[in-house]
Amino acid sequence: MLIGGAVGGLAGNMTVDRQNQERQMQMQEQSRDRSMQRQLDFERQRALQQADVERQIEEERLFNEWRRSQGA
Repeated sequence: MLIGGAVGGLAGNMTVDRQNQERQMQMQEQSRDRSMQRQLDFERQRALQQADVERQIEEERLFNEWRRSQGA
């Protein structure tokens, strides 16, 4: 009887350990996914800001060019 209880307890512990390992793996995967999404969001925002700066520079260049042509 004691042997059966010990084996049952060991099997139960192994099941709990496996569940904890799976839960930890899922949490790590979710953390990686969130980190990757933050990186993608950052890169997307950086690209949008860079395009906006380039557009502003071009608009200013064109405006200055137009002003010079009006003074001539």
